[in-house]
Amino acid sequence: LQNLRLLGNVRNSANRLGEQVDTLRNLQQIEAQISAAQDEQSLLTQSVEALATLLQADHCGIVLLDPGQNVGTVVSEYPAPGAVGVQVTVAGNPLYDFINHESYEPVVIDDIETSPILDDENRAFLRSVGTKAMIIIPLVVHDRAIGSIGVDLFNSAKTISPTMIDLAQTVASQIPIALQNRRLV
Repeated sequence: LQNLRLLGNVRNSANRLGEQVDTLRNLQQIEAQISAAQDEQSLLTQSVEALATLLQADHCGIVLLDPGQNVGTVVSEYPAPGAVGVQVTVAGNPLYDFINHESYEPVVIDDIETSPILDDENRAFLRSVGTKAMIIIPLVVHDRAIGSIGVDLFNSAKTISPTMIDLAQTVASQIPIALQNRRLV
C-alpha cells in the first residue's frame, strides 16, 4: 500500500515537471518569435497571438501610449474583432493607474462585475465585449510605461491564477525591449 502511494506521488511529480518543461519550452519559443520579428507590426501581432495561446485566454491586446501618456491606442489584438485603432483615455482611468504610481504592477480583475477598480464606463465596455476577468500588464522601457498588454477571459469558469500572471509578465517584459530594438534599427 505504501509503495502504491509512493508510485502515485512520483507520477504526480513527473506530470507537474512535464508541464513545467512544456511551459519553459513555450516561453523560449515565444521569446524567439519576438526576437525574430522583422517589423514592429509583426512583433505586436505575434506577441498577442502567442500570449493568448500560451495562457489559453479568449482575447489579448496591446495598447501603446502617446508620449504624454494621456491616450492609448489599440495597436494589436488576437483574435481580431476590430478594436485595432480604438483610442483609450488613460488620464484618470483606474485601469492605467500604474502610470501615476510608477509601480508597474499588473492590474488583475477577477470579476468585472464586482471589481472596485472599474468605473461604470469601463465596466459597461468590458461587459459589451464579453469580458468576465482580465489582467493588464504594463509595458515598461527605462522605468517609463509605453503601453500595456491586456489578457481577457470571456468564460466565467476560467480563473486568473498566479501562474497565469507570472507567465503574462514574463512575455510582456520582452515586448517593450523588442519594440525599442526595432525602433533603433
